[in-house]
Amino acid sequence: MDYRIYLDTILRPAAESYRLSMESESTQLHQAFSISTFTGQAIDYLIAIRQAHGDSITRTQFVKSFDEVFYIEGAKLLNGKFRLIDATNNALKHIKLDSKRYQELIQKYGPITFRCLSEQNKTIFCQLANYRFDYSRVVIRPILESLIDVEFYDLDQVREFAFGDWGPPDHSPFEEEDPIDQMIEYCNPICLDCGEGEAECSCETYRYGEEFGEFQPISNETFDFDDVMSKIYGSYLSD
Repeated sequence: MDYRIYLDTILRPAAESYRLSMESESTQLHQAFSISTFTGQAIDYLIAIRQAHGDSITRTQFVKSFDEVFYIEGAKLLNGKFRLIDATNNALKHIKLDSKRYQELIQKYGPITFRCLSEQNKTIFCQLANYRFDYSRVVIRPILESLIDVEFYDLDQVREFAFGDWGPPDHSPFEEEDPIDQMIEYCNPICLDCGEGEAECSCETYRYGEEFGEFQPISNETFDFDDVMSKIYGSYLSD
């Protein structure tokens, strides 16, 4: 019950407020730390649910398991978004990270302190050794979607979610879309990494270790141009 209340009264409203600040390019540094903290608290609630049912999973194990399930196939920053948020939160809280607990992350990103986040022209950047990217769009945005897009209708579903019932939906999210909406999305793809359209995407300026970012359009593998066109225009015939 507590997790559902937390989700509905704190995390979802905070996520919507943060989304609006990104869209209006008015995000401030303290907002990024706040939403990171709220996200971390959601993880704590889920861990508490498991522990209340006799499970002994550690926070490190749980966060890693989330990263292994909630990732974006093909994105530059793959299985490490939750762990990066967790490390950023702890760097702010404890001043200095536990080198043993975060050994893997430190080896990958180098030293992590709260100063790794900075506000530049109303964009929150994460700067870590050879990494530089939009923290809000590349990390926070997909993480929030992973948490707040899940609907719970009873407490059993919350418990199942806490215990790892994170299977994919029974159908593709594109299947039930209006054909006109499908065509609009096909003609105006958004970036896999930042969620922006091609004209707005700044990923080519980001760096991920030895790689540089780029516009990576999200593609609907089930999209059939002729089929969608025939639904929009009944008389349409392909060549």
